[in-house]
Amino acid sequence: MATELSMLEQIVAFASGFVIKPAYMIAMLVFVLIVGRNSEPDVRQLGAGTAVFLLGEVFCAADYLFAGGKNVALEWLHGLGMIAGSGILFLGFINTADRRVLFFSAPGRACALTRFCGTCAKNTRTPCRFEHLFMFFSLSLAVVSCMPFASPFIQIDRTVKVFGTDVCQNHPVFLQLFEMRIYPATAVVLFCASFLALLWIRNSPVGVAKYPFAFGLGFFSYGTFKYFLLAAYREAVVRADFWEEVTELLLTAGLIIFVALFRKRLLLKGSHETGEAA
Repeated sequence: MATELSMLEQIVAFASGFVIKPAYMIAMLVFVLIVGRNSEPDVRQLGAGTAVFLLGEVFCAADYLFAGGKNVALEWLHGLGMIAGSGILFLGFINTADRRVLFFSAPGRACALTRFCGTCAKNTRTPCRFEHLFMFFSLSLAVVSCMPFASPFIQIDRTVKVFGTDVCQNHPVFLQLFEMRIYPATAVVLFCASFLALLWIRNSPVGVAKYPFAFGLGFFSYGTFKYFLLAAYREAVVRADFWEEVTELLLTAGLIIFVALFRKRLLLKGSHETGEAA
C-alpha cells in the first residue's frame, strides 16, 4: 500500500524529477556541445566528463520514466556514469590547473610553487615537496574511503503517492553492495596506486599518478555521497533524491560559471605555454 506524502514532500518529489533534473540535463548537453569543439585537451576533458555524467543521468531518467524506478541495471549504469564522468572531470581540472596555473609538469617552465618551496626538483636533486604532500593526500583518502565498510546495508523498499501516482522508492542491497563495498574498495586501490606511482617513479611521477588519483576521487565521491544520503534520509528517500538532484544542478552550474569566467584563457590556444595575456 502506498504511503501518502505531505504536500511539501510531493512538491519536492515533483520538482526533483520534472524541474531540477531536466534543467541540468539540458544545461549539460549545451555545455558538452560548446566545450566539445574546443581544441585544448584539458578543456575537452571537461566536456567529455560532462558527457559521460550526462549519459548516467539519461539511464536514471529512463529508469524513472519507463521502469518506475525498479530497474536495477539502469540504476547501476546511472551510478557508473556518475563515477566515470566525475573521474574524467577531476582529471580535466587537474590538467587545467597543471597546464595553466602551476606548470608543474612543464619541463621548460619553472613551477609556480618554486617561490613557496624554495628549491625545485626540476633543477636540483632536492625531492619535490609537492609530490610528498600528495603522497600523504593519497594515503589519507585511501583511509577515509574505508568509512562505509563498517556500515550495515539499509533496507529501503516502499511505495509513495505523489499527486495521485504511485512511485516506487527502493534501493536494493545489490546496489548498496557496490556503493558501500566495491566502489570504496576500488577507491582505496586507486589511491594506493597513486601513492605508489609517486613513490617509485623517478621521472614525472605526477603524469602517471594523476590518473588513478582522479578516478579514485570519482569512486570515493560517489560512494561516500550515496552512503551519507542513505544513512541520513533512510526514512525519507524523497529528500535524498532531492539533494542528489540539487548537487548535480550545482555541479553543472559550477562548470558553466568556471568556463564562462575564464573563457578567454581556456579558449586561447597555447597561452598556458607562452604566458601571453588573454
